[in-house]
Amino acid sequence: MIFLRPLSTLFLISLLAAGNAQAADSRYRSWGNEDKVQGMVDQLRKLVSEAERDRAADRRFLSDLRALIGSYDKPWRKQVLYDNFRDGDFSHDPKWQLGSGNFFIDRKTGLRSIVEEVVVAAPQQKTEKPGSSGDLGVDLASAIFGAMLESPRRKPAPAAAPEPEPLQPATIEAAIRLSNAFSLQLELRSRQAGEGLELAIENNGGGYRLAYRPGSPGHYELLRTTSRGMALIERNDQGPSLEDDARHQLSWTRDSAGFMRISLDKSLLMEFRDRSFRKPFDRFIVHNLGGDFSIRELSLMGVEKKRR
Repeated sequence: MIFLRPLSTLFLISLLAAGNAQAADSRYRSWGNEDKVQGMVDQLRKLVSEAERDRAADRRFLSDLRALIGSYDKPWRKQVLYDNFRDGDFSHDPKWQLGSGNFFIDRKTGLRSIVEEVVVAAPQQKTEKPGSSGDLGVDLASAIFGAMLESPRRKPAPAAAPEPEPLQPATIEAAIRLSNAFSLQLELRSRQAGEGLELAIENNGGGYRLAYRPGSPGHYELLRTTSRGMALIERNDQGPSLEDDARHQLSWTRDSAGFMRISLDKSLLMEFRDRSFRKPFDRFIVHNLGGDFSIRELSLMGVEKKRR
């Protein structure tokens, strides 16, 4: 039987914490340090898996240890999609496909979309006046007869108030080959409140959508999409509002066990575990349901497929 080695485990954990603290203190991260930390995480995962297989340690302890490892684990090492939109073109390298509405490149804010109400004025009703017959007597008689027929209480109908047209959402997507464990990091900006924004990671069978609904406070929802529709799996109704025209850093991660963690400006918004999808995802979609949103930079990373 293989027993979990307490001293080696504690040693790795102490090194892991020290490495993470050093990275946190530094303004700029070192790729070498991240590789070392991830190497220790992989070793710890292997030790825990062996202990679970051989029942060599208390289950509660192993569960706590896995949770601790998960807080340091960053298995997303394969770049799947990256764009900062500084080339002024989203039609290639990488290629984005416009589905509906309008997206354009703003040199200051990146990929931008504006969806707002369009007010259409009601058509004015024309009042037709009877033409003159050329005979003064006939015209006078017609005017008197028309005045007698017209009701004194009758008033012209008020002009119809202009009504806004229904919002037409704007959609853009990129084809990807993404593992079901992923990391999405993007810089988001909002200038005008509307119906909101949705970010979707999906395949033909469904996937997940992260939705932002403007307000004070802001509302955030994590949705599961399938062929039968959408279902709410987690929400936060006390999140920050984005309509300050400032840059916000959004982080959305999912590990191989289905544990998802969503943060905004390094503050946790939601975390939830869902294992509904185990197949890779093949598209990333941005839905502007209404508002003025920009994405300055976007990075989507997945997990390398293990070699057999």
